[in-house]
Amino acid sequence: MATISSTDNLFATASIMGQQFFHFAGNGISSLSELISRVRHHPLAPKGMVTLTVRNSSQGWSQSRAFYLGA
Repeated sequence: MATISSTDNLFATASIMGQQFFHFAGNGISSLSELISRVRHHPLAPKGMVTLTVRNSSQGWSQSRAFYLGA
C-alpha cells in the first residue's frame, strides 16, 4: 500500500460480508497499521474477514486490503 502522512485526507471504510461497520474521513492517521488498529478496536467490529478500503485524496490513490479480525 502507498504511504500515508498524518496530514493526508483519508476516507476509509471497513466491512465484513458486505456490511459496513467502520467509517473514517479526515486526517491525523500516519500509517496503515494505525488505521487497522482503529478498525480492530471499533466497538461494533465483528469477527471475520474484513475488507478495508482506503482512499487518500491528498496523494491520489485508493486501495483495498483484507485482514482477519479474530477473538
